[in-house]
Order: sequence, then C-alpha cells, then structure tokens
Amino acid sequence: ILSGCPDGWQSGFGKCYKFYTNAKNFQQATNYCADMNASLVNIDSYEENHFLSNILKNSMPDIHQWYTGGRKAGNVWKWEKRTPKNLNSRKRNVARKSSPSLFRTVRSPINQLKWFP
Repeated sequence: ILSGCPDGWQSGFGKCYKFYTNAKNFQQATNYCADMNASLVNIDSYEENHFLSNILKNSMPDIHQWYTGGRKAGNVWKWEKRTPKNLNSRKRNVARKSSPSLFRTVRSPINQLKWFP
C-alpha cells in the first residue's frame, strides 16, 4: 500500500482513493471530502480512469454512478481543482489530484457504469 494512505483507502498512481457508498448530492459530497481533508477525485489519464473503473466494477458491481471533482458547463467539462490534460470524450470520464481523492455515489444503480458529472 502507498505510504501515507489512511486505513481503508485504496492506493494507486501515487495517490490514495476512498470509495464512499452513501448517496449524497454534489455539495454534500464536496463537504464530506473537505471534512476528511480530501476532495472529489480528478483523473487526467486513461490509465488511471481504467484502474478506477476496474476497482468499481469488481468490488462494487451494484453501484454504477459516482461523483467526481468536475462539472459540465455547456459542452465543456470543468474540474474543481485544475484543468486536466486534453482527453478525448472516450477517455474523459474522470480526472486526478495529488492529495487524497474520494468517490461518491449519486443514486441507485443503473445498467451501465456512468461517471458524474
């Protein structure tokens, strides 16, 4: 495990992740992360997105919607902490941050893994 990751957090890509499954709205999720000295996840590589997608599909297959640290403004994705590298729409599912990141559920499962925003 990555040195410095809190107990119960998943390590990868030099960062720590926690997957929190209690449903929250975006502001509640953001506040909860801040209370844990973390933020909603930002991922800026296809490899990191694939890594996290596999964790979610394999360990939480009944939950298909998660909050990330970004929002869609018109046709442009904006990230809370910084702008990610240019990613095409197939690879843009989510982006990264160097401090601990936290995933949040949005609502009940659907048939397809989907990232929010």
